Amino acid sequence: MPETRPEPVHGEQLEAPDVCPYCGGVQQHADVCEHCGAHTDPLSRQATQNEMGPWFIRDEAHPFRPGCRFETIERWVRLGRIGPETVLRGPSTNQHWTPAIRTPGVSRLLGRCHACGDEVDPGAVICAACGVSFEIVRDRQYLGLCPVRALPGREDPSRVASSLLQNTPAGRQQSKPPVPEQNHAPPRPTASPVEPSAERSCPTGPSRLERRVRRAERRARSTALFAGLLVILAVIAVISGRSGRSGPDVPAPSGGLETEREHTSADDAGLPGAGETARPDPDDEIRASSADADTSPVGREPPAESGPSASDRERVIRRLDSLLRQGTADAFAEAARVLDADTVLSDDMRATWRRRLALAREAAQRSALP
Repeated sequence: MPETRPEPVHGEQLEAPDVCPYCGGVQQHADVCEHCGAHTDPLSRQATQNEMGPWFIRDEAHPFRPGCRFETIERWVRLGRIGPETVLRGPSTNQHWTPAIRTPGVSRLLGRCHACGDEVDPGAVICAACGVSFEIVRDRQYLGLCPVRALPGREDPSRVASSLLQNTPAGRQQSKPPVPEQNHAPPRPTASPVEPSAERSCPTGPSRLERRVRRAERRARSTALFAGLLVILAVIAVISGRSGRSGPDVPAPSGGLETEREHTSADDAGLPGAGETARPDPDDEIRASSADADTSPVGREPPAESGPSASDRERVIRRLDSLLRQGTADAFAEAARVLDADTVLSDDMRATWRRRLALAREAAQRSALP
């Protein structure tokens, strides 16, 4: 005779053992679980809730452990607690147990592509070999389950055909699912055909994967374009900075044949050639005329000075140019003395040559720096 259980009295509370909210083990103490060692106080429960998510790791020692967030998966990969052979499931596997090396989103953290197995960077967005996307859904409320589809032998053939057509491009373009054949029998309360929006929500659908790849490619192109613009702006800034520091009139230091040619031109400018009479230095002429003017008797009118000729200005300019091209401190000092004692050049020309002298000195100092 079967044993009959007594009916509970109305208002009487049924006695049930306390169980751990994490592993389901029977608790003898209200604060700490004897099976998993977890604390069950309100703050500990909230902390565990914050870490819960749709990712599960197969562990025979703790088979009832709750799921975790993807951030926890990333942290455990860095700590080495998850390896290529670790079995887990989550939204990217449609909650099917899969090795970590073949799990989308997790294999990238291990340095491998889940599709082709090629080596990838842990921070890559798409695989450079096969182009598969590594994008992962981080919503802790998203399980990643595919939509419910009608199966043959369990539903009407028309509903099965309608469900299969929804997975084709032509079926996705239809605004409404095909209407089944009319019959007088009342409709059977079965699952409704899959809507196109639900099909698109499946993370393994081809349309969603294509959209992910296209978004990743656009993001990579935008990043490359932005980096190229930054490089161009940096080059322009460097060029403009160099042109601002060195003026166009600064003579570049030359060596080798240029130095010999400059010394030769300087010698030719200062010494008379064969068959020529030595011409006095313009500086000596200026000093002599100044001395004559100082020793002239009082009341004697100074002789009328003739204006400087073009040849005198050319000789002074050639001498100054030769001194600046030598690039030495003595040459710069001699050029300064020539400019101080010069009466041939105009004020504007002397000011120009003084600026060139200052720039030449600055260029020589920069070239002497290590």
